[in-house]
Amino acid sequence: MNDKRTGFNQLTNLVITGKISKVIVEHKDRLTRFQFNFIKKIFETFGTEVIVVDDKDDVSDAEELTRDMMSLLACFSGKYYGKRSLERRR
Repeated sequence: MNDKRTGFNQLTNLVITGKISKVIVEHKDRLTRFQFNFIKKIFETFGTEVIVVDDKDDVSDAEELTRDMMSLLACFSGKYYGKRSLERRR
């Protein structure tokens, strides 16, 4: 959800310029929290293979929904507490 992730932006630039041929991640959410299949398709269009080490495709719909909700909660709570600590530092 954050478009200012420097590491992800650098990775995307490397993929677009064709400087890497494989991206290996331990879990899908380490690359991106949402739209993993979309990102994977874009990378593959540029000739970069995406390999997920812990690829569990046998999860139920309920478990996948629960993981997505937990990811959302973690993302938004991080933003909230980050803003609060920023105000304290000012």
